[in-house]
Amino acid sequence: MSSFRLATISDYWRAANKKNFSVQIEEIQINNCPVLKDLKIILGSGIHAICGTNGIGKSSLIKLIFNLLAKSEDNVSGRKKFISDHLNANHITINILHNTAVETITVATEHDLDICIFDPCYIVPYLQNFIKSLNDLDDITNAHGFYSYDQDRLRRLGYLSGHTYQSVECCDIEEDFSTFPLSKFPYLKVVNKHGASYDCRTMGLGEFSLFYFDWLIEILIKSNCKLLLLEEPESFLPPNCQHRVSDIVAFLAREYDIQSIICSHSNYILEKINRNNIYSVRQVEDKLEALKANSHFDSIKVLGLTASKKGIIFCEDDAAVAFAKNLVSISNNYVEDNFYYHVSGSNGNIENILKALPKEISHFKLFGLFDGDCRQRNTANFSTKSFGYLPTNDSPEKILIPYFNNLSLKEKSTLFSKPKLTISIALEAIDGFEEHDYLNEFFKQIQIDKSTGFYILTDAYLKLNQSLRTVKESIKSIDDLY
Repeated sequence: MSSFRLATISDYWRAANKKNFSVQIEEIQINNCPVLKDLKIILGSGIHAICGTNGIGKSSLIKLIFNLLAKSEDNVSGRKKFISDHLNANHITINILHNTAVETITVATEHDLDICIFDPCYIVPYLQNFIKSLNDLDDITNAHGFYSYDQDRLRRLGYLSGHTYQSVECCDIEEDFSTFPLSKFPYLKVVNKHGASYDCRTMGLGEFSLFYFDWLIEILIKSNCKLLLLEEPESFLPPNCQHRVSDIVAFLAREYDIQSIICSHSNYILEKINRNNIYSVRQVEDKLEALKANSHFDSIKVLGLTASKKGIIFCEDDAAVAFAKNLVSISNNYVEDNFYYHVSGSNGNIENILKALPKEISHFKLFGLFDGDCRQRNTANFSTKSFGYLPTNDSPEKILIPYFNNLSLKEKSTLFSKPKLTISIALEAIDGFEEHDYLNEFFKQIQIDKSTGFYILTDAYLKLNQSLRTVKESIKSIDDLY
């Protein structure tokens, strides 16, 4: 059995974000649900996250998935299904990769799958209050018996909680308590590093949440269940523990082939997940849509979520920065806001900066993105540094000017949101300018700053040429930073 290792967290994440699971939810289709309408989400490899405004239906989506896939009797976590008209499993269809074939699962489908759910905001206070209410707790625990956590289990729990425990004793209680939603749950006795003894009835909700999460992890590891749902796992937890919960999810993905779908509002939970795998559920006119964060990051910003800074990208000029921002935006792993962008003035200056600075500073990457016409010049000089090249073998201007000139007057007008007459006058004014001034002067004539102008133009160019080999190579050099 693999044990969690702090030193390999980055390895867990590298593998988890591109993991192809043996049991993998590929597509979720909601059908005529009063809350979620006809929402459709395409998933696939890696860990996935869903976010959205309060009341949009995220929790309902997680519960519908659970209601469809959890075994009716004796599911892995002992969790009873959710009862509500809008949570009726008739409202959901899931395409799932299982045993190398894609199966379509509906409420009428017989299957041997199972799924586990962790929803601490609801279940943890409910569970704690229920345990407190048991008048015959001693009789129940005596009947089931206790077992002690081993050192690997204590280390994993210590990582999650940020505390050291001398010992933990757990009693797995398995009984059907009528309307109580769990038929299986832990009762825990703890001795902390100071020698103080207590049990889960007096724990804070954050600590009990982590103990319960760790208990679920152990059940998953020992079972054949390969699917985990997490609904707002950040509940009751400080930021450092939120980070650690997400790290454990990556550990489960790499070491135990477990696919997770996370519903969260927390930057700390979402930070290391590929932006291509984060969806914002939004109301668009009369329907719900799941928008990917890598191409619709503004929908994530609306929720108050931000992108953590991963490093600095050094570029020659404004045109190169515009290319860099748009290449990052269509990468699999990042959004534009993950990086700072530095106009270095020349490719020689980028070389000097990279020579003077380390490759990274505490996982903060320093990355040089050279113009395409520098490919042969730089390869030998920077084999130990992080660098890449803009698409093609030319400077940005030599790429963009032919593309720009091939656009019709109407297309230029639409692209820059300016009247055709304004565009026409500007084109006359720049006739004869050399390539380094040509587009700069055009942007000045139509009264937009050059950073914005280059950003608009490179975005349009890349949308048309995203399949080019050199464009793919540029994106890969960014994706491979971590």
